[in-house]
Amino acid sequence: MDVDRCIKDYVSKKVKPIFEKVLKETPKNRVSVGEVGFRRRFVYYQPHNCRLYFDYIKPSKPTYKGSVVVKNSSELMFKEDFMGCKVIIKKHQIEIINKIDVERRYRVFLDNCNEEVINIISKKVHEGVLVLRELIKRFGGSSRFELKNLVVQDNKVEGDSFVDSIPLQTKFRNKVVKKVYGEHNVEFSDPSFFANYLSNMALLTKDLSVVRWAEDNISCLGDVFRLEPVICLMSEVNRLKLSDFLFKRFGGC
Repeated sequence: MDVDRCIKDYVSKKVKPIFEKVLKETPKNRVSVGEVGFRRRFVYYQPHNCRLYFDYIKPSKPTYKGSVVVKNSSELMFKEDFMGCKVIIKKHQIEIINKIDVERRYRVFLDNCNEEVINIISKKVHEGVLVLRELIKRFGGSSRFELKNLVVQDNKVEGDSFVDSIPLQTKFRNKVVKKVYGEHNVEFSDPSFFANYLSNMALLTKDLSVVRWAEDNISCLGDVFRLEPVICLMSEVNRLKLSDFLFKRFGGC
């Protein structure tokens, strides 16, 4: 069995519908990426807190007792990282928090962002499979290596002129994106939100195109709230242009 292909297929089936849903919620812009000259642009991406959940049956006579601590009535947690990962044994599954090469930055191109993000996450899942195999070899138990769920809580973006334009001292947080450190980066709460950001970035980095972007994407005040994560990352010039557009469009209502 080609494990790498199975992993990529699973991640693709799980993640692609999320990407497609997010992108469908944002209408197509009239100005294409190529027209504004971003076809070769890229950013640096760091996925942190990558949590992988696999099926796992505990051994009848576990040998890991001295290596774990009781987290609660149904969970055991390894005292130390196992092969660079934090491992928590649950009732019917195992959680592996992938911390392998956690500081690595991946270069992601705007025009192929969905596929590249899927490849990066697939690599993280494959590493989790290798960790689980070694854990079973050392301590027992069994697994079909079926990925039950995956959660990537922090998706850091840096090396982007748009993000770099945000003043270092500026801090904000919402359910989609946050900037909580005095650094030139932001963190998205899900890879799909990161991909959606890349799809909008080409227009939003151009001061003259923000009104056209708004015309294409904002037809009611509800759209303003839906696009808040994108708007809060705009430059001050763009926000002023957008405010003027919104006042002219909705101010008299």
